[in-house]
Amino acid sequence: MHDDSRGSPRRRRDRSQWIFSDQVSPLTSGRIPRRIEHFELQEVIGEGSMGIVIAAVDARDGSPAAIKILRPELLGSIPEARFARELRILDQLDHPGLARVLGSGTVEVRGGRLPWIALERIDGEELIEDADRRGLDRTARLEQLRLVADAVGFAHSRGFVHRDLKPENIRVDGGGRPRVLDFGIAAVLTGIAGGSWEPLTGSGELLGTFELLSPEQVAGEEVGPPSDVYSLGVIGGLLLVGHTPYKADSAMVPQLLIEIRGGALGGIRAWLEALPPPVFSLLMRCVSREPEDRPKDGAALAEELGALIAG
Repeated sequence: MHDDSRGSPRRRRDRSQWIFSDQVSPLTSGRIPRRIEHFELQEVIGEGSMGIVIAAVDARDGSPAAIKILRPELLGSIPEARFARELRILDQLDHPGLARVLGSGTVEVRGGRLPWIALERIDGEELIEDADRRGLDRTARLEQLRLVADAVGFAHSRGFVHRDLKPENIRVDGGGRPRVLDFGIAAVLTGIAGGSWEPLTGSGELLGTFELLSPEQVAGEEVGPPSDVYSLGVIGGLLLVGHTPYKADSAMVPQLLIEIRGGALGGIRAWLEALPPPVFSLLMRCVSREPEDRPKDGAALAEELGALIAG
């Protein structure tokens, strides 16, 4: 844990005033506080199977934050352990391209104590919307992709895989820098040198956005940094081409998963073929069927993108 002078997260028991949840969140029958430590809770801005995300303000300086708190009905269940793992993951990820952890701990509700985490709230547009609005050219878009890959590569170097990279999980801050959000289904990596992965979500559990999933993730196999590289390759195509190579409506999902698992690259090749050869070649390697044929991690991809941009 870092020292407090740097504003780093601290875990301690909350001693706040309590309100009923329907004043903050209609999504749970438990009680949650109007204030957790120095964070004032405002309104629900998101929900998932594990937790609720609430907009908040840091009362010390008025800066925006997002509080993610476990659903009370999950107390004592496996997802609680998963949420606790997420806290430990995010505490270790301090990089300018990642949303910063502002605090974490547990808070008392009826039935027990719920884990919570406060994250820097990035209110900017998602990656592609921002690039389109600003009219970024190809080089500038490649630089944005490089910055994302660099941030993801930092997480890889600390032993973590995101597993759900998508444009919606990458927001651009006021300075124009893309910031990677939501390590909620991250996988802890073990034995990096030996390539042994421990999936956080459990063996065979498929999580993520279908068209950005790697073949090994679709197949329910163990995943490592190359799985994120695959997703970054698809994101690169979306940034540079502007549409998905798949028709991913709900009726097409089974066929889509078969295509991805089989590494059918014909559609992707046709999707990317209008790009300059060096860009086309790099993105095609990113979406290779076999993980070992891709750049090995985010840092390797960022390095190749940097060389490509430099010409």
